[in-house]
Amino acid sequence: MFRGHLFDRDEYPGQPRVLFVGLPLSSHTHSWIDLIDGAGLNIRLFALPPDIPPVEWGVKTYLTGLTPPVRLDAGTRHKLYLTNNVMTPLVWLWDQSLSRFSRLNSGFFHKWLVDTSEVFQPNIVPQSLAWVIDRWRPTIVHTLGFEPASYLYHTARKYVRTKDNKPVWVAQVRGGPDFALYRFLPGWFEKIANVLRDCDQFIADNNENYQLAQAMGLQSEKKSSLGVVPGTGGIDVAGLSKCWDGLPSRRERVILWPKAYEAPSSKALPVLEALKLIWNKIKPCRVQMLWVVQSEIQMWLETLPKEIRESCEVYDRMSRDFVLSLMAKARVMLAPSLTDGVPNTMLEAMASGAFPIVSPLNTITPIVEDEKNVLFARNLYPSELAKAMERAMNDDTLIDSAAERNLELVRRIGDRQAIRMRVINYYKALASKIAG
Repeated sequence: MFRGHLFDRDEYPGQPRVLFVGLPLSSHTHSWIDLIDGAGLNIRLFALPPDIPPVEWGVKTYLTGLTPPVRLDAGTRHKLYLTNNVMTPLVWLWDQSLSRFSRLNSGFFHKWLVDTSEVFQPNIVPQSLAWVIDRWRPTIVHTLGFEPASYLYHTARKYVRTKDNKPVWVAQVRGGPDFALYRFLPGWFEKIANVLRDCDQFIADNNENYQLAQAMGLQSEKKSSLGVVPGTGGIDVAGLSKCWDGLPSRRERVILWPKAYEAPSSKALPVLEALKLIWNKIKPCRVQMLWVVQSEIQMWLETLPKEIRESCEVYDRMSRDFVLSLMAKARVMLAPSLTDGVPNTMLEAMASGAFPIVSPLNTITPIVEDEKNVLFARNLYPSELAKAMERAMNDDTLIDSAAERNLELVRRIGDRQAIRMRVINYYKALASKIAG
């Protein structure tokens, strides 16, 4: 039964509408959108398939997965297409004869077409996004990341039927492979350049990405007035700093490893090798491995000596709040990477009192200093990782003195409350330009 009238009601009638396009399970998505909660803006998320956000997350969300749950809160969730028993997608149709969407029961209603090929059609997602834009008419469309959100919206724009409907497009780039790696793949440089050409505003979490974007064709006036801003919208420094007291050196001997997976931006296997190299010099020690979702990592973990295996706590997917609770108890936060922006895990560790081990990337070295705020170790060099772990696990003076400096630094560059007002004013200023 269609109950879209509950979903369609704006919380702030007449105020700007911001449509986010992003991954519905991403903590970055939730954190950025929650940043402007209660700011007098009408907010919705177009959820990239196939996932759906947690039930308790109350932001209005358009769902695009083929098999969303049957029972949904009609006030906060709206399915854009459905499936029948043989998994055939139902696709909305534009009513060509009326040049508008059909009306039913005083509300807009989808007209569906059964795809008898029983194959997921690649254009169904951008067409659904276009339908949302035609129907809700957002003031601003904010794509969270280039891959896949910005590329999807770039495609969806050609399906938008209302020609005078031109929301301001804010394209936000992730600090990792969005720019640093994808541009080297055949055809991807052009995809990136197309987004930079057609977007109205561009946001990055580090200066290097701003510089790279301009080198790839971004006009200087499209650079966001927010400047460098964390992809999460900042860190709750006051809240996290209250979760710990006393010296970090008095904590349990725990290494928190948030990125225990293989990806283009970071590699896990060199860390496992480093643990073997240095174990006898850092034990007793517990290693908390997060996001262990790949069988490859699970297999190689089983090749470690029994003592190391039994000291590893393995987690797969978990909430951001749970990760932060671990961060506040850890002595060391280990996050080597091959490419990154300004890592949110590093900022969270600084606010939580955990000592960061990160890689000396061009996006990180302007922010922190080796042996003052962090220890640097390159991701592909087990000997460097081992040396950094040995120092961090055994040098109490280093981590205690760094904790005080890091708390001051993260307050200055990543405090969420200060960033919140800047972001709210930013959206309102964009909306006022349209109204003007």
